[in-house]
Amino acid sequence: MGLMDWKAWRNCLNCGQPWRGALCRSCTPGHVWRVPQQIPGIRSCWTLSAYELRLGDAVRTAKQPGGRALAVAIARRFAQRMTPLVHSGQFASLMPVPSPWTRRAKRGFHLPSLLARALSVSTEVPVTEGLRIAPGRRQAGLNRAQRLVNLRKRLRSTRPVQGRVLLIDDVWTTGATAQACAKELLGDQTEEVHIATLCVTCRA
Repeated sequence: MGLMDWKAWRNCLNCGQPWRGALCRSCTPGHVWRVPQQIPGIRSCWTLSAYELRLGDAVRTAKQPGGRALAVAIARRFAQRMTPLVHSGQFASLMPVPSPWTRRAKRGFHLPSLLARALSVSTEVPVTEGLRIAPGRRQAGLNRAQRLVNLRKRLRSTRPVQGRVLLIDDVWTTGATAQACAKELLGDQTEEVHIATLCVTCRA
């Protein structure tokens, strides 16, 4: 059975409940909502769920060893939900928020890249891997100011993108990473930066 054989699943990959498909309805929210936060450089942030709910559980599980099938299922559902937003936004590119190559190699995949590629398939908006970040201290456990300092001189734009860019990430915590990404892009040729995420942390 391949990763894309969704109808062959008999249980939800996240909660284990009987379900004909990869993810049950309870584990995948049905609506996109706008995050009411003002972050320098970010015109808008859109998400599917609070990180503290079941989709957040699925994200955490997907990042564990053996979680790729769940990650692909999450990416497919993300694309279904976010496609109308992309169609209405006239975006020139979908750009995954980067993670260090060391982490990508350890996990075997990069969840924001999976999300971006799935969304690209459904919208025909190209994916641009235009940001790079050098290995360093993890952002987890740091406050917003510490996160901004931690990213300084590590995050770089590697490929100019004209027009409007939609950043793609799995979790929005303080907005520091998105702000740093926007700063790099807007300092080049990008006109606007927006972001779409799976989840937003309510207790940042």
